[in-house]
Amino acid sequence: MPVSVVTDDAVQYAGGWVPAPAHAAPAHLTAAQSAPPASDRALRAQARRPRALPVLVVGIVAFALYFVVTYGPATGNGSDFQVFYAGAIADRQGVNPFDWPSLWRVEQALYDGSVGHGTAFAFAPYADPPPFALMLRPLTVFSERDAYHAWALLLLLCGAIGAYLALPDWPARPRVLAAALTAISPAALFDLHLGQNSTPLLLALGAAIWFTAREKSMAAGLCLGCGLLKPHLMLPIALIVILAAPREARKPMIVGVLAAAAAGALLGIVFDGGFAAYGHWLTSVREFGDSIRHQPDLASIPGLYLGRAGAATSGLLNAACLAGAAGIVCLLAVRAVRGGQLSREELLGAGIAAYLSLSPYVHTSDQVLLAPGLLALIGPWGLGLRDHAVVLAAAVAILAPMVVIRDYHTTGINALPALCVAAAYWPRRRTSQRWGR
Repeated sequence: MPVSVVTDDAVQYAGGWVPAPAHAAPAHLTAAQSAPPASDRALRAQARRPRALPVLVVGIVAFALYFVVTYGPATGNGSDFQVFYAGAIADRQGVNPFDWPSLWRVEQALYDGSVGHGTAFAFAPYADPPPFALMLRPLTVFSERDAYHAWALLLLLCGAIGAYLALPDWPARPRVLAAALTAISPAALFDLHLGQNSTPLLLALGAAIWFTAREKSMAAGLCLGCGLLKPHLMLPIALIVILAAPREARKPMIVGVLAAAAAGALLGIVFDGGFAAYGHWLTSVREFGDSIRHQPDLASIPGLYLGRAGAATSGLLNAACLAGAAGIVCLLAVRAVRGGQLSREELLGAGIAAYLSLSPYVHTSDQVLLAPGLLALIGPWGLGLRDHAVVLAAAVAILAPMVVIRDYHTTGINALPALCVAAAYWPRRRTSQRWGR
């Protein structure tokens, strides 16, 4: 006989990162309500998975096949990786990759005016922290084309492993399926198409979630610190993950983040140009910041005005957006202190989505970091898709990168995924109680 009352533990499970604990039924339940539960298979059959689940799966797989057929043999893949590769070559040769005229000479020597784009190679600045070029040096033993293929394989592995680790308490079969679909999701393939380095951040985030679930807080912090190669993204996300962790885990996580950051900085100081390299990097970041407002593929609310408003107006609006993101995270953190595990999941999923939607410098490839929060909403058996807000968030997160990969000049559309994921968390407690997922 089916259980007719949804307990708090069942509500807390909600398809998220922690399983509902098994215990005896509360004494106040009637005999019918405390009857032994049916088997997992019977309950899943009884629940009937929403029709949206197979549609989403088929959509992801179909686009992945389209991507392979259309972009696999095409020219222009790995355009951002070409800059990484040139920076690593310059670094290996003792050339300062943050000195743009020097980097331009290296790029011209490498690509000889053309890199398979069909047009002359245009200069693109290198602005990643010093240890990144050092870590890419092993790839410089290969040609740029072969190095990109190795990098693309690494991105696929990072996407799959990162998503798998971010779902530590999911059953094995849906967990593997979710990991595979994340690796070939449109946002991940957009990252692969450019040869960017956003998907490794998903690996760092997923590993941090996995270690946190196993009460290894120091290791979780170390993983978050390893993602600081994109500090404008990973520093706020690391703070959100720390706030979402149990209170006793926060201090070791902070120590782990600081230890990883110090180790990375020491690596750059000793082996990658010394203190001067960091000075050159900061100068390059300031110069690079002037070009942000002219980039057509910004995937956040600031992208709606950065290309149109003046510098002063943009600065004020950026400050307002960041203050809004901080306010949302603080409100979620207060709820997490008063609530239980479900509130901490909301802080993690909605907090990351809110930051990505309001940060001034987010691209479509960075939306792969929405995967853990979106998968937690959907749940291992897809029952979260009974909530229309979750269906909308999943659909937009899949469709928007499909549009952007065809045309970068789609500012506005690519800001929707993070907004929809954040919004889907707002009614989550109410719908969880209604559907008992």
